[in-house]
Amino acid sequence: QLNTAFIFIAFAGVALASYNLFDAIGVRQANLPFSYIPYTVVISSAVAMLITVIRNGVDTVPEFFRSWKKDFWPGVLGNSNVMIEVYVLYVAAMAEVMVYSKSSIVFIFLFGVIFLGEEFKLRRLIGTIGILIGIILLAIY
Repeated sequence: QLNTAFIFIAFAGVALASYNLFDAIGVRQANLPFSYIPYTVVISSAVAMLITVIRNGVDTVPEFFRSWKKDFWPGVLGNSNVMIEVYVLYVAAMAEVMVYSKSSIVFIFLFGVIFLGEEFKLRRLIGTIGILIGIILLAIY
C-alpha cells in the first residue's frame, strides 16, 4: 500500500522534471537566455499569489504588502537560484544541471542541523554522502 506522502513526492518529482524540461526548451529557443528568465520569475510569482488568494481568500492580499520586507531577501535568493539554473540549462546538458542543482540537499542537511537544530540522523547523513559521491562521479566522468 502506497502512503499519501509517497504519492505526493512522486508527483512532485514528475512536476520538477517537467518544468525543468520546459525551462530548458524555453531558454534554448530564446534569442538571449536572459530574455526568457524574467518571464519564469514573474509568471511563477503571479501563480503563487493567485493560488494563495484562492486558498486563503482576498484578505491575504494586504499581507503581501505588509510582509514584503521579511520576504524580500528569501525571494531574491530563491529567484537568483532559478535564474542561475535556467541560464545553466542554456549552456549545459539538462541531466548534469539537475544533478548539480540538487546538490543543494547537502547544504539543506547541514543548515538544518547547524542553524535550525534539526536532529542529526544517520539516514540523512548516508543520503547526503550518497549525493556527494554522485556529484563527484559526475564531475570526474
